[in-house]
Amino acid sequence: TRKESSAASDVYKRQDQLIREQMTLPTVIIPIHEITEIIEGIADLSVLTVKSNSQTILIHSGIAGYQEIRQKLETIRPITPFESEVKK
Repeated sequence: TRKESSAASDVYKRQDQLIREQMTLPTVIIPIHEITEIIEGIADLSVLTVKSNSQTILIHSGIAGYQEIRQKLETIRPITPFESEVKK
């Protein structure tokens, strides 16, 4: 259902799809079975990156309902922490 919403961005699960709608960008639709990876924390930001072979959805922690979205995504595939290739 379409519960997680803000004026600028909307991320929700409908049937077997994860959908991101944003005012200034094209709508991105990833079928749930095509999600290959979910990464959290890119470049020191609280961002979830949902990847498939052909699409990527970025979900910033500032979006309304972020924790609920994160919990739902965790049931689809484990969320892995971002690991930089650059060693400090």
